[in-house]
Amino acid sequence: MQILDLDGLRYRPFDYSSDTQQACTLFQTVFGHSVTSEHWHWKYQQGPGRGFAVAVEDLSSARLVGHMGVILLPGVQGGQPLNMGQVCDVMIHPAYRAGLANNNIYARMNQALQRLIAAQQPIYLFGFPGRTPANLGIRIGVYRRLGICHASHVAQSKERTWWRKWLPGTVHAQACTQLDDAAMHSLERIWSQNLCAPPPAPEDSWHTRPHIVKNAAYVRWRYFSQPQPANQSYMLWWLSKGYRNVAQGWLVTKLKPEPTIVDGCSPVGQTWIDASVQALPKPSALGGSGNWVTWLPLSTNRAEPTPIHAVEILGQPWRTHWASPQFQPGDTDVF
Repeated sequence: MQILDLDGLRYRPFDYSSDTQQACTLFQTVFGHSVTSEHWHWKYQQGPGRGFAVAVEDLSSARLVGHMGVILLPGVQGGQPLNMGQVCDVMIHPAYRAGLANNNIYARMNQALQRLIAAQQPIYLFGFPGRTPANLGIRIGVYRRLGICHASHVAQSKERTWWRKWLPGTVHAQACTQLDDAAMHSLERIWSQNLCAPPPAPEDSWHTRPHIVKNAAYVRWRYFSQPQPANQSYMLWWLSKGYRNVAQGWLVTKLKPEPTIVDGCSPVGQTWIDASVQALPKPSALGGSGNWVTWLPLSTNRAEPTPIHAVEILGQPWRTHWASPQFQPGDTDVF
């Protein structure tokens, strides 16, 4: 299906069987980092939802000179299903960038994407550009700023004595050593329980926020099926309270390039968030150094802004009446 054919460029759906290698080459040119075809297919075609993208082809050379991708994932908002689409790998070859006019290649890629997402409604498109591209997108009307992602360096409490670890209200973390059928069942149960749990207070906005469905299929795909060995450094932790050895939540961490709490799912409430972070072993006990970094909103740590801006993309209309998602590093495609 052809979308747009203007000024010697064709804006069309990306073909994962024939365009992937060119996309990897363009990625290297634009970002200065290499990516494999296997990683590209994992990212867009092997997750809980099938991704899609706009490809920009130079008709004179049949070369791929632009790309705007969408990782499509199941989501939920207010108890209703919602497609969550993360826009990423927005790339334009340096030789084809020009101006900020409404008819430039970047604006046309967004127009082409609008046509592609018509079949995916209802959909919530979001992304994580840096400050300059975020401001550009807001200026031309394709982005709405949701907020700047903030991070805290966690100063953990001293090691707890063994008997305090098993007090009824204490959260403790246990490493998951194998993602077997039992672990998959626990992940599914935890997501279902936390999704259906009532908010701790009537004014809590958790259920009005759009959420990616972080069930067993999501965790396995996102953290344990990446084809690049360098990325297989995630650790899954079960969270439980007191003497009950039944997981009520989970965290995913990564030690390099710095100790980071990448993702998580736990009962709603500030008490659970604070206690879960404190339950983790110190990075030094795992072969790392420094303190854990987290985007979770802690009550005791001052959070500092990161270079990552969260935006809603191509709202039709903008969902200004929804609370903004509380994104985690794993919601981006760079952790």
